[in-house]
Amino acid sequence: MSKASKQPKATSTEITGGAGFTYEDTVVAYYLSALLREEGAALQKGVVKSVAVQQSGHDRPMDDMTIEFEDQGTLVNLDLQVKTGLSISSRNTAFMDVVTRALKTRAEDGFQPDRGAYGFAVEP
Repeated sequence: MSKASKQPKATSTEITGGAGFTYEDTVVAYYLSALLREEGAALQKGVVKSVAVQQSGHDRPMDDMTIEFEDQGTLVNLDLQVKTGLSISSRNTAFMDVVTRALKTRAEDGFQPDRGAYGFAVEP
């Protein structure tokens, strides 16, 4: 056995901390599978062309996921916030954060309602 193979491998802190595979990972995996299979996916027409996650550094208000679809030669976007749980209430800060992000997305200069969509996915 070589010296390099005896070194311990890094383990995700999420897995060792007990959180395991998160719901966001499940949603990302769903859209990545559609991307790899070159097929459509839920919430938008067309074929998945790209999947990006954690886009706050790229000025995307709905930053958890951005999925790009091609529909009849036109690129359309889907921006999502992904939550493990959410109560739809004006008193729920997580829900109000999603609404605020949705309004910011819709108000962006480049947003086109016929070519873009936004929303949230919540673990059942």
